[in-house]
Amino acid sequence: MKLWQIIYSIVYGLMVVAYIFTSTGENFKLRATNKIAMSASFLTLAFVCFFLNDDLIFNPWRYLELLAIFLCFLGDVLLLNSFSKGGFAFSLGNLIFFAYLICYVANAKVSFLHLVWFVVPVVVLVLIDRKFILYKIKKPSLKLKCAGYLTTVILHGFFSLAVVLVYPTIETILLAIGLVLFMISDHFLLSGKFVFFGKKLPQVGVTLTYYPALWLVALSLFFG
Repeated sequence: MKLWQIIYSIVYGLMVVAYIFTSTGENFKLRATNKIAMSASFLTLAFVCFFLNDDLIFNPWRYLELLAIFLCFLGDVLLLNSFSKGGFAFSLGNLIFFAYLICYVANAKVSFLHLVWFVVPVVVLVLIDRKFILYKIKKPSLKLKCAGYLTTVILHGFFSLAVVLVYPTIETILLAIGLVLFMISDHFLLSGKFVFFGKKLPQVGVTLTYYPALWLVALSLFFG
């Protein structure tokens, strides 16, 4: 890692630690400021790493990952006022992450037959979520939206694992760890909202998984 990346990572880490306290506190303005600062930071890192890497700039499909990270930033901002609007932005981002991984595999000339096993854990986790998280949601339309959202994040989480197992590079390793943490963070998020409502631990779990996840995803662009 370059010196600037190390300095950035230390500052980002301090913001994450601060958010453990602000996210569970009563001061909305402080929480929102902290949240937007972190989101703007991982978005900035993504753009800097992307445009410092000539191998990415001239590959149109590579912009998909940048777009997905931007949608995560947008989702963070929208979630401050609207759960549904934020969720929609994240859903689009999740699908674009998945599309990006498909393009990555195709470009690397990896056979999709080596990756189809990822469908099994996807189906298993979707069924587990239905049993332990979604059953708590009484409103049918909201339950459907949450089920759809969880499916999108599970797709890219397990597919990234499948990719790294057959095509391990620094980039795919960082991306896979990031997207798996992203998947875990959303399970903390929905568990905290619908299963353990009012408990602080799920929110701490979100903070300790989601923001490191986006840091890793953004940093992976530097090694593309």
